[in-house]
Amino acid sequence: MFMKTNKAVNKRNIFLMILFVAFLTAAFFYKSPAIFFVRSSVIKIIFPVMKKFSYAAEFLKGGYFYSSKDLIAENQKLKEENDTLILKLGDFILLERENEDLKKLLNFQGSYPFFDFAASRPIGFIRDGSDEYILISRGIKDGIHSDLWVIDSKKTLVGKVTEAYQGSSKVKLISSASEIVNGILPATGMRVLVKGNGFRELLIDLVPENTEVKEGDEVMAAESWEYPGLILFLGKIVEVGSTGAQVFKSVKALHYFDPQSLETVFVVRKQ
Repeated sequence: MFMKTNKAVNKRNIFLMILFVAFLTAAFFYKSPAIFFVRSSVIKIIFPVMKKFSYAAEFLKGGYFYSSKDLIAENQKLKEENDTLILKLGDFILLERENEDLKKLLNFQGSYPFFDFAASRPIGFIRDGSDEYILISRGIKDGIHSDLWVIDSKKTLVGKVTEAYQGSSKVKLISSASEIVNGILPATGMRVLVKGNGFRELLIDLVPENTEVKEGDEVMAAESWEYPGLILFLGKIVEVGSTGAQVFKSVKALHYFDPQSLETVFVVRKQ
């Protein structure tokens, strides 16, 4: 009985709520003095609440746009600071490389007092048919001219200057197919001809069939009358075979210098 009474009360309350909502809705759509009074009263009651929500919306809107502008400005500031740090890092790396080049240069000058060396950086690689070249950052203004030898920090013969410009020079690598260098096999003292074959490959000619040569043996440049006392390396033997003629062996070596390494090179100038 008690549960039935509660259900009846709930239904009555719901019915009264529906009537009240309907009344308020009608108050906003129909015109009469009484209805106008009710509508005005309702608006007065809810206006403070609506006003608070309006202020809150304006505050959130202003805060959002202020935060966006502030974030953009902060991001731009960080970008500028990052660019400045990158420039400083680049200057530091360049200074460090220059110091390394100077140390290597002093080492060369100490080892070969009768020669003058100009340190330079490779700035480009060119392949022209079967010949290979690097461009270096030294030229006529630095006392560079054609026919000067170029070596690296490991005392490897890199090649020879073929063209000199005002601020740069073109160096033909000994691995070029048109290049031939007098060489020597230190393990046996055998004198050989070293021919370029492209892609850092060197062909070692005039190695007798009965000469003991193995992979890993070094090949050096024979001393030149143009550069007396300058002992330079060429590469390392990577393949030994027979030509079939039973006279000379087929020997291939890998040039020590890698043109893609951008390693510092030194132009040899006579004092």
